[in-house]
Amino acid sequence: MKFTPLSIKKQQFKRSFRGYNVEEVRVYLEMLASEYENLLQENKAMKEKIAMLETEISTYKQIEKNLHLAVTQAQETATKTIENAKKQAELLIKEAELKAKESIDKAKLEVSKIENEIQILKLERDRILKDLKNLLSSELEKLNLFEPATKSETQGKIEEKIKLDDIIKNLEQ
Repeated sequence: MKFTPLSIKKQQFKRSFRGYNVEEVRVYLEMLASEYENLLQENKAMKEKIAMLETEISTYKQIEKNLHLAVTQAQETATKTIENAKKQAELLIKEAELKAKESIDKAKLEVSKIENEIQILKLERDRILKDLKNLLSSELEKLNLFEPATKSETQGKIEEKIKLDDIIKNLEQ
């Protein structure tokens, strides 16, 4: 049998000749019913509170699970991002090294071309100077043949030749 505050209050007992004081039993049963009702209400409130707290705990456990998952994913993402950044940095470095090597090779080739051109120009200059010297010498000889030179005139021509030699030397530099 399930007891309720109402069933306790309505409980009837058989009367006997020497039984309990009816009024006392009734007062006691009312107090008992009242206390029992309070305990039932308190029990109901506690069950509701437990249910609410279990719901909150469940919610917090789900939040904790989600946070843990988010942290794990963030760590994985961070690790992948760092690895990708390192790979990109390595690729950029290799690319820069290749470009630098190409630039250096290009510059070396250009330097080699310029040095060859300088060599060719020096040879050309030497040839032109030699031709000029020969031309000047032959012209000087022709002048000497046509004009009989006096000693002072020959000296002047020699000085002119020295000046021409100086000019040629300056051109060579």
